[in-house]
Amino acid sequence: MSDVIERTIAAKAADNVQTVAKMIADAVAVKKPLESFPPQKIREIEETSGNYFEPPARDLFSITDEVVPKIIAPKTAEVRESDIPVRIYTPKAKAEVSPALVYFHGGGFVIGSINTHDLVCQNLAAESGYIIISVGYSLAPEAKYPEPGNDAMMAFQWVQANAERLGIDVNNIAVGGDSAGGNLAAVLCLRCRDEGLQAPAAQLLWYPVTDCSNETQSRKDYGDGYFLTSSTMRWFLEQYLDDPSQATNPHVSPLRATDLSGLPPALVITAGYDVLRDEGYQYADKLQAAGVVASHTCYNGMIHGFISFSGGIPDGVEAIKESARFLQRTMGA
Repeated sequence: MSDVIERTIAAKAADNVQTVAKMIADAVAVKKPLESFPPQKIREIEETSGNYFEPPARDLFSITDEVVPKIIAPKTAEVRESDIPVRIYTPKAKAEVSPALVYFHGGGFVIGSINTHDLVCQNLAAESGYIIISVGYSLAPEAKYPEPGNDAMMAFQWVQANAERLGIDVNNIAVGGDSAGGNLAAVLCLRCRDEGLQAPAAQLLWYPVTDCSNETQSRKDYGDGYFLTSSTMRWFLEQYLDDPSQATNPHVSPLRATDLSGLPPALVITAGYDVLRDEGYQYADKLQAAGVVASHTCYNGMIHGFISFSGGIPDGVEAIKESARFLQRTMGA
């Protein structure tokens, strides 16, 4: 780890899992493992059960739903069988032509939706003053690798192509996401660089999946009893990949990329009691070593997904504010 990252972790250090985070982790620990249910059933429960500690609703100028058509760009030949839903959050205090963030939700590539992350995106739009576009990419196992990533790319290019209509500055479009969505955002940045496409202005990565091929120390230390388990992560990967050997592909595990130079500025946020903690800070460290402007904050008393529980977790509120400051600093007003 770099000195910068070590100092940041020390600054956020806490002796134990914070109270509400521990309550959430303990409640999940006594339930049947997520992988005991079919993916379709988990999605149904997620959509209807709600989240007791979800962030508050915010007063925005508008929230609108659109779709990315199945054929969108002369830049690629990618085609999908159905449209990609997107939800567009426009804040009240917005510039005439605004920077934007294209957001990919978490859920292990298997669950989650634009609905489950609606309030998170509302808060990110309100705090940043920027337009947020949340993407309902296809999910595994029905849509395995690389389809979710192809959806992410198509949605990003659709925002670029429609920037003028949406009131977006085409040169200031960032990407971001949490967990699996952070993976899709990181991979999209790699693809844009390697394929000669216009790159995102920044990448915002919340507790991202960056290495599906390695058992880090945090996966061992916090693999059971801290909300997201190692067994659930393995199950997610089984749903996502056709072949376990794909896990070493940099478009599945961006930490495995040999060259991270020339990528957009990044903010990586991790949680101290999270199986994904180590691969998150390792990615930030590798970005820095490659000359990328990258910063990392570890909220050490937190569990995976804590930003989604910011209605009861103050650190979740602060992480959203920190993310907004990063976007403003990187893309300007």
